Amino acid sequence: MTSRLTPRLRSVTLTVIAVTALLAACDDKTPTTPSLPPPSAPTTSIPPVAVFSVSTMVFDQCTPPATSLATVPRVFSPVAFTDEAGGWVGRSSPNASGDAEVHLSRTGDTALTGTLKGRLIHMFSFGPAAQVSISGSGPGNSATLRGVFVQQGAAGQIEGTIVYTDFLGNVTTCRGGEWVILPQPII
Repeated sequence: MTSRLTPRLRSVTLTVIAVTALLAACDDKTPTTPSLPPPSAPTTSIPPVAVFSVSTMVFDQCTPPATSLATVPRVFSPVAFTDEAGGWVGRSSPNASGDAEVHLSRTGDTALTGTLKGRLIHMFSFGPAAQVSISGSGPGNSATLRGVFVQQGAAGQIEGTIVYTDFLGNVTTCRGGEWVILPQPII
């Protein structure tokens, strides 16, 4: 599978693995050294309760530059997914975590396409509060998602407008970014 991925999607896949290890290690108990999960084949389904992450690592796509934010432009927010004919629909969960709506459908063995719109709020104990609003030129002003299934979830690219607001109220608007879906840890 890796040989068919673009360099950017390979980078997102590695980010998924690293974030999975980080989320697994984050709790209020005694600190431990995180370890990566053993390699496994990509999943081919979306977990019913997941963490949806939106980030931008190509800072030159942002105005003002994303480096003006007090934090890296990334949020992790819980999303509840349900199976629907031809794919999955995810909505922010609980309501306090925004009003985002994600639609994903399989377009091949491991390929996915979909849409994303609304607002996601960072809801985990690691990292300061932040939020992101997503829109685009798709149906209902939604952004377009393209991606693949990876080890324990899915990852890909966002084509649309992403507005990040950090915990100090600093705002940057980016043309595109990355998304990741991970199983929700108990933290």
